[in-house]
Amino acid sequence: MFSTSTPVNSGSGGDSDPMRRINAPADIVHFYELDEVAADVEREGFQRVALQFPDHLLPDAGAVAEWLQRRVPDRKFFVVGDTSYGSCCVDVVAAAHYSADFLVHFGPACLAPVDGLPVRYVFGKMPLDVQLFRNAFAHSFAKSDTVTVVCEQPYCHRIEEMRRLWADEFPHVQFAEARTPGLVFPSATRSAFREVDSFPARS
Repeated sequence: MFSTSTPVNSGSGGDSDPMRRINAPADIVHFYELDEVAADVEREGFQRVALQFPDHLLPDAGAVAEWLQRRVPDRKFFVVGDTSYGSCCVDVVAAAHYSADFLVHFGPACLAPVDGLPVRYVFGKMPLDVQLFRNAFAHSFAKSDTVTVVCEQPYCHRIEEMRRLWADEFPHVQFAEARTPGLVFPSATRSAFREVDSFPARS
């Protein structure tokens, strides 16, 4: 299992934090899935979009808001700071203060039911040297070993590549794939959601 729990929760925001190794605009667009966020805004016709960041990602908030504003100039984007709840929770209170009709939650999330407005969850796409990881794996496990590889959400975008790379040499390795909530709309009940752009369930 490989995890981002320690750097995500450290709140240091320094160079030692892999969640902060983002420098070029292209990295920001990829890491924060901004093309997908902009597509949601345009497709669903959202007008006022709240962007919620945990403290350790706040240094990128200005660049993210600026990129989205340029991409969809006829909509309003604003950053939610000093949230009313824990950073893992969607801050519907702060969003309501600005009459938001859509909220994008960046970073780790508890995925508690949300009432009142649509939400997109963006966990971030962490870089991962797949070949280096495969080589380290080969030093620890034999071809005949049965192993389940579990990864946290920011690494799930590399699962298909890893699955292909492992297929011949490690036929008994399984990859646990988490579903991405994507864009969720609150339904008539607090506990039910309509999900958009989720990973399909695997048989």
